[in-house]
Amino acid sequence: MIRINCGVEFLNVYHEVLRIVEESRDEIILTLKELVKRPSYTTMEGHFDDEKSVVSYIYKFLSKNLDKQAKIYTQRIIHDNGKTSDNIIVVLGSGPKLFLIDAHVDTVSEGSKSLWFDANPFSAEEGVAEYVGNGKVVVRVRDNEAEVRIRDLMEDIWRRRRSKCVDIIYGRGSYDNKGSVASVMFMLKTLKTLIDMGYELQGTVIASFTVDEEGAQRGAKEYLKWLKRNYLASRAKSSKGYVENVLGVITEGSYGFKVLVGHRGIVWYILRTKGVSAHAATPHLGRNAVLDLARILVLLTDRYHELLSELNKFMQDNLLGNPIMTPGTTIVGGGIQSVEQVDGRVIRRSDINIVPDWAEATIDFRTVRGVMHPEDKDEIPTRIARTLENMIRKYYPDIEFEIEIMKDSVLYPIGLCSSISECEEDPDIAMLRTIARNMLGYDPGLGIAYGASHGYLFTYDADVKTIVEFGPAGGGAHAVHEYVEIDQVVRGSAIYAVAAINYFERREE
Repeated sequence: MIRINCGVEFLNVYHEVLRIVEESRDEIILTLKELVKRPSYTTMEGHFDDEKSVVSYIYKFLSKNLDKQAKIYTQRIIHDNGKTSDNIIVVLGSGPKLFLIDAHVDTVSEGSKSLWFDANPFSAEEGVAEYVGNGKVVVRVRDNEAEVRIRDLMEDIWRRRRSKCVDIIYGRGSYDNKGSVASVMFMLKTLKTLIDMGYELQGTVIASFTVDEEGAQRGAKEYLKWLKRNYLASRAKSSKGYVENVLGVITEGSYGFKVLVGHRGIVWYILRTKGVSAHAATPHLGRNAVLDLARILVLLTDRYHELLSELNKFMQDNLLGNPIMTPGTTIVGGGIQSVEQVDGRVIRRSDINIVPDWAEATIDFRTVRGVMHPEDKDEIPTRIARTLENMIRKYYPDIEFEIEIMKDSVLYPIGLCSSISECEEDPDIAMLRTIARNMLGYDPGLGIAYGASHGYLFTYDADVKTIVEFGPAGGGAHAVHEYVEIDQVVRGSAIYAVAAINYFERREE
């Protein structure tokens, strides 16, 4: 219960926030459509003062709807490719506890436009998604229909709730991450409405709309520098190393507000093989580096369980599980000069009649916490590389190869606790789970994110206790036929608003 200070009436914050949000339903849907219609590729998200960009649209919305209740800042981010785009930061309230909520505004490219309904990946049209079982959803927009595979965590949500057919918005970025962006925008508007009614926010909400999440994550890195300088520098830390009275929430196109409490880290390796060139008519006089590379990739795949037993000697994690390796995410060698993929693929080749003397591939490795975490976190990438090398030499001692850690590719694994059962007892996690259950009518449960999020930066760069993903349901992220569920975006605004209020109002034991 919260008190509206201008009167004697007590209001249930849950019902009051939900009323405000439901009255804004049509506006939320319209806003989501406008966000999806504006392409916002990584590093091309736009500036606050250009007319047609996503960044400008968000900035104008916030400036109009928050009036003088909030402070709105912009940050100009300079990217590696020389382009620039803007973060937007909103500060609402002035209480000592901080509720940080982050929504990235950039998207990956749409790929081949011809694969999307009506060749329009930015249509932002309404449609439906129907769960048909076996990890599949049928997406329908007007007369178009396509089957979309969904991840296990999302299928778990479909099984937990009654409805098997939901209304959606279709288009690139709808799920990752503009549904969450819209929810956070209206979370802020909802809190401002409560303040106008006389409610005193007992803490400070800081919302960040960041750029470049799908790339080098420079937006989040620059935002966190600002945050530490202005809000975190003088704060004490808890026994777990987190700054006190601060909670971070990373909003993503996620799994129906399942509370994701950790994710594996990332290391990208370059595997190179060296051969001996010869005329293709006399291959026995040379050594084919491409075939040697293929042998290694097959070896790492077929004998992964053997490799895992060696990795488990220094990486063990009851929360995150086993590390995951994907060999051969990119491959090149021999006479390949270039590959261009713009609505098709153009490969330029030379020396087709020569035995290739070089080849290289990349390996995507998803790490878990080491046995001495966090003290050993910087050693893990090198120890993995040595373990890979030892296995390759054991089975192919005659192959000449090297393994290199790709520059700036290391992301550390994070976990809020040592196991799911321990996480279930955490008061912040339990709070978010309860709010989502009350708002959505089903228990979303807890889980581990498949990919990395800004959560690792909030955790390691700013020492903020951070929920790594907490966002609306959908499907097709980074794929064709992306969609987000309308009701989840609308209710998401209420979930985030109530979460902030409850976090501020809750008395620590």
